[in-house]
Order: sequence, then C-alpha cells, then structure tokens
Amino acid sequence: RGLGDVYKRQAFNRMAGQLQERVDTISRDRAELRAILRSMEEGVVAVDRDARIVLMNDAAGRILDREPTAVVGEAMHEVLPLAEAEELLARAIEQREPHEREIRLPAPLREQCLQVHAAPLGGANDPLQGAVLVFHDISELRHLENVRREFVANVSHELKTPLAAIRGFTETILEDPEMEPGTRRRFLERVRKQVLRLAAMVDEVLMLSRLESDAAAGTPGRTDVCESVRDVVQAQLPLASEREIDLRIHLPDEAVFVAGDAEGLRRILANLVDNAVKYTSGGGWVEVRVRETEDAVVAEVEDNGIGIPEEARDRVFERFFRVDPGRSRAAGGTGLGLSIVKHLVAALDGEVEVQASPSGGSLFRVRLRRAPESVTES
Repeated sequence: RGLGDVYKRQAFNRMAGQLQERVDTISRDRAELRAILRSMEEGVVAVDRDARIVLMNDAAGRILDREPTAVVGEAMHEVLPLAEAEELLARAIEQREPHEREIRLPAPLREQCLQVHAAPLGGANDPLQGAVLVFHDISELRHLENVRREFVANVSHELKTPLAAIRGFTETILEDPEMEPGTRRRFLERVRKQVLRLAAMVDEVLMLSRLESDAAAGTPGRTDVCESVRDVVQAQLPLASEREIDLRIHLPDEAVFVAGDAEGLRRILANLVDNAVKYTSGGGWVEVRVRETEDAVVAEVEDNGIGIPEEARDRVFERFFRVDPGRSRAAGGTGLGLSIVKHLVAALDGEVEVQASPSGGSLFRVRLRRAPESVTES
C-alpha cells in the first residue's frame, strides 16, 4: 500500500506539472494574441454562433466608436446596425465560407469607407464556433480616388474653354482671308491671351504634381522674408499702378530669416499678393506685413477687396475652387494659385489661413518656422 501511494503521488505530481505547462502555454498564447491584435491597424471582431461579440481589438473599437471590453456579449447588429454587415456575417456563418464587401459607415459613425472580410471560425469538418470580421479602413484611399477623378474632370473643363476660344478665332481668321488687319490683330491677341492662360495652367498643374510627390520641397536653408517681400512687391507694382491700387509694405528694420528656400517663399508671397491686387477694385489698397513671434515668422497679406464669404473660406485652398468663377477667369486666374500656396507652405513646415479683414476684404496669414542660426542662407 505504501508503494502504491508513492506511485499515485508521483502520477499526480506529473499531471499537475503537465497541467501547469498547458496553463502557461495557453496564457502565453493568449498574451501573444492580445499583443498581435493590439498592434494591428485593421479592426478585428470575433463573434459566436449567435453573432454575439466575444472579442474586439482596439482598432475595431476606434473604427466603430465603441469600447472593446464593454461590447463583449452584445449582438453584432447592435454594435454595427447596418444591413450590409448583417448580411455579410450571416452568409459567412451559414455558408461556412469567407466573404467580403465594401461598407460605408454613415453619420454619426464619422463617414468612413470600410473593406470588411468575414470568415467562419472552425474547419470544414469541425463544429462551427462563430465567425471573425476584419475591418480595413479605406476611407483615405477612396478620398484620394475621388480627388483624382475631380481633378481630371476639372482640368478637362478648364482646358476646354480656352481651346474652344483658340479654335474659334483661328477658324474665323482662316475662313476670312480678306479680314481687316485691325480685326485680325484683335483676334490674334485673343488667341495669344488664351495660349498664355493655357501655358500658365499647365505650369501650375506640373508644380502641384511635383509638390504632391514631394519632388519640390525645396532646398533647406535660411531665407530673408523681408527681401522676398520687397522683390515680390516690386514685381507687382506695375499691375497695382495700372489698377490705381495702393500697394504698401510694413517690414521689421532688420532681416528676418525662415527655414526654407527663397524660390518657394517668393512663389507663396507672389500668389497671395497677385490675388490681392487682382481682386481689389481700383482705388483700393493691399498691405504686406512681416512680424516675428517667439517661435515663428508671420507674413500677412491684407486687402480691402471683394472679400471671401465665410462659407467659402474652408475651400479656397482646393484646386480649381473659385469664389466668383466669372471674375476669376476674367482676371486670368487658373484656380490653382492658392492650392499651390497651401502645398508650398506645408513643404516649408508652416501654416496658412484666411480670415475676413476688418476693411471688408481678406487677410491671408502665413506662419513659418524661424531659421536656426547654423543653417546657411538660401
């Protein structure tokens, strides 16, 4: 009997050791699974055979705007009340095959576009345990696709008008060999004007393309903002004088340097000042100011022109957006200038904003980083 008790104790000890090893293995596997699920960008939700949630990772909680631990035990259709999601999950469970589809989350779930993959839990010959849903947020991808389609449509529309004008003028000239020299010259001047507009548009489209591909971020260096302002204002003086607009500047007594290349900064200022002059009526004024703050340099372009309605201020930096399309085309604008400004400012790691001027016009404010003393002048 004593020897039997010894064997039993040894057997129990071995069983206890094996059980502890299995518990340790399960705990380790569970910890690894949780770590993997936490690190995933895709949302993962596991449900049982009754479509009740048994697991949700942090990414799924962010996508569905729910607390992962709080929804355990809830029905999936209560967490995601969309017919498309219910149908997808039901097909995966009933047919025991993976299925996927694209689902759009409406407000108040923050207008997202999701690629959802549903797969059954359990092999073909094993009892069905439930299903797993994987959510991949493709909102940004769809947004970029929409931007590309809109850009192509807008470019086509913008090119069509000057091309139609050029075609009409040239055909008229060719069909009337006896046309008066003065009339012919006026037609050719209009053709030239449309060609210049096309050339400007192509240049700006190429500039935007380079900026969006980070190919034109500029050369690091120190650029004197005051010098750039003087150069830009000097170049705009003839147009301002022709329109009887008072173009003035207010600059610090000493040079003010920002981090970035001079060409990019001049293009930013040139577009803002050019817009201010073109959209200010004769006898008005445009003012360019530069000031320093503790951590930045601020350049402002203010006018008392036609202004920008409040509802349009968030869109003025979009490509081809015009507050007044008829006046913009008459002024020779392409609708790309402010979009280029936005990209150039971003390339300089700065910020740009627009607000109403107390004078009734507009105030554009560009905030740029100060240049470290150790960086060479651009």
